[in-house]
Amino acid sequence: MAHRKTLIASLIGAATLLNGCAVYHNSINYFGPDKPVSPLRAQIEAPVILTEGSSPFCAKPVTETYMVMPEDHGVGIVDITFTDGRQATLIGEYQAMRIVGDDHEAFEGDDTQMNAMFGDALKALPAAPYYARLYFILDKDILTPESLAESELIYQQILGRQNVEIIIVGHTDTAASSSYNNALSLRRAEKVKQNLINAGVPAEIIQTQGMGETNLLVPTVDNTPEPENRRVEISVR
Repeated sequence: MAHRKTLIASLIGAATLLNGCAVYHNSINYFGPDKPVSPLRAQIEAPVILTEGSSPFCAKPVTETYMVMPEDHGVGIVDITFTDGRQATLIGEYQAMRIVGDDHEAFEGDDTQMNAMFGDALKALPAAPYYARLYFILDKDILTPESLAESELIYQQILGRQNVEIIIVGHTDTAASSSYNNALSLRRAEKVKQNLINAGVPAEIIQTQGMGETNLLVPTVDNTPEPENRRVEISVR
């Protein structure tokens, strides 16, 4: 499911006549009272002169940029609501909008632009949750050859993350009794936990649980061997 993110674009510089930017020089000097001139003024070699429109109270328009981040499972969407009620929607990876004052421009960025603009903020974000699944031989806590080969990459992926919590949940098919499967599913979870510890993951951040045959990935009747149900699910967050 795509994540929807709503951002309120706060635009600076509402109306020229209200903020005084364009009419600062004329309105202040024309309508203002005469001011006494200090006798020290003549000693100032280069007095400061404000040219028209250069009021110290007149801020330059702020440039704001919004970009849709890549999503692992779905299409990212960013909704932008302007202060005057107008709305814009960006859909898809790297779709972006640049806003300067009352002007806006839509464009398509890339990974380089995203890192250049938001790199520091992205580094401060926690890593996205990671999920993996491994499968077992019938009636064993031994990984299938395919999962055994894949497990090394999964373990390294987990090892490279910092300050995480790992939850390993073991499952079985319905080929044995419920009580037997409860114990087998926990052994499978504990086996993967030990593999992670051997790879260098701290034991204290790993939790295990056995679900037996209570949460089948592929629904079957009782006493049915099913490879997809003989698994562990690993959640890293």
